[in-house]
Amino acid sequence: MIEIKRNEPCSFEFEMQITGDAVGEPEVFFDLKATPGLTLCFKAVHAGNGVYSVSLPVLERHVDAGTYPCEICVTIGDHFYVPLVEECTIKDAPKPVVNNLKMTSVVKSPVVSVAAIQQKPAAPSPAAPTITMQPKAVMPADLPPSEEEIEDEEVPVPNYEPPVVGQGTATIRYTPPVREEVEPAKPEAPPKSKEQVQDEEMVSMMLKKRTK
Repeated sequence: MIEIKRNEPCSFEFEMQITGDAVGEPEVFFDLKATPGLTLCFKAVHAGNGVYSVSLPVLERHVDAGTYPCEICVTIGDHFYVPLVEECTIKDAPKPVVNNLKMTSVVKSPVVSVAAIQQKPAAPSPAAPTITMQPKAVMPADLPPSEEEIEDEEVPVPNYEPPVVGQGTATIRYTPPVREEVEPAKPEAPPKSKEQVQDEEMVSMMLKKRTK
């Protein structure tokens, strides 16, 4: 019995000897009677030494699984021969089928890895700036007048002429003082710093020593 898998290509071989005087090359066929009205015919190839090979395609669209009659047919010239009548079993090749597919999600906990932390040395802080105070030289012309200079300063007195005694009446002549232009008041200077006060005291002491 011949077994054929219908859902994949397959092939089989058989041996056949032709005796007597044959005219021409024989033609060999493999016939599969799938239904009473349908016969599938496949040509056999002579491989040599009386061996013939039959190659079958996928048959699942044409034949269902089961047992069917088959035969080997030979044509030599005008003569037709059926040297073999057999049954053929059509089977399905193994085919995996997945049913009731369920997706299961696997939750993986996160993995946290901490590498060695290398601390960089802190950058050196900049040095604080150095501030040097230098006393400002005070010129004599900028110094305020001392008390002795104020006392020695002459105060202008209005021109006054004594009365002239004459015959009859006395006449008093009075010359009014010359009006001096008064400069407008200057804005008040900002408060002096501690250093300015010390500088002025130092200059005042120097002037006092010089006048003595």
